[in-house]
Amino acid sequence: RKGSYIKKSSKYKYLEHDIAQLNAWEKELIREMEKSFVYCRMMSKSLVDARRQLRRAYAQIVNFV
Repeated sequence: RKGSYIKKSSKYKYLEHDIAQLNAWEKELIREMEKSFVYCRMMSKSLVDARRQLRRAYAQIVNFV
């Protein structure tokens, strides 16, 4: 069975118009939770980018030798 979930509308967070139909307590809960989740998403993206750069650098070194 599929649930109906609120989807992220922007890169790291929900937009206000996406949560407009929710109750006040639900909106506040989402806002509070998103404060820490935004940070986690940005850090995760940074790690992915760093791994990608390391793989490219390693491939260049291996191909150079």
